[in-house]
Amino acid sequence: MKAIARILIILIAAVIISSIGFANKLDVNINGFSIDEETTMNIERGTTIPIDIFLTTDEDLENVVIFAIIGGYEHGIISEESEAYDLDDGDTKKFHLDLKLPEDMDPGVYELKIEVFADGKTIDIFETKIRVVQIRHYLEAEAIV
Repeated sequence: MKAIARILIILIAAVIISSIGFANKLDVNINGFSIDEETTMNIERGTTIPIDIFLTTDEDLENVVIFAIIGGYEHGIISEESEAYDLDDGDTKKFHLDLKLPEDMDPGVYELKIEVFADGKTIDIFETKIRVVQIRHYLEAEAIV
């Protein structure tokens, strides 16, 4: 009897976990290159990161907003959000965001998180890493004496 109860609990858990998964298709491009969650892009600090997000829906969605966030910057969070759109089942919409990296951002690896919301609820999350590097041969004049 205990074995049947365990199997039933496992089946219920599997159904719950599978219903949490996101079914919409999300493709992300940075600087024109298609990336996945295993990709780490090198980006120079002080530059703007052009991000194109292609969302293909599997249902009607209202008030779709996309946020791009880079955490770990010592002076705050770097973020950008899209305008809100309504999408029909099967639609593909391109969202464009520009994230400006500060000049004083420390070189290192940061997490880039792209979160898709519809009606205030998270419907998809994409996370990858970016490596912030110093601009080579960059000279900034503080004062002329």
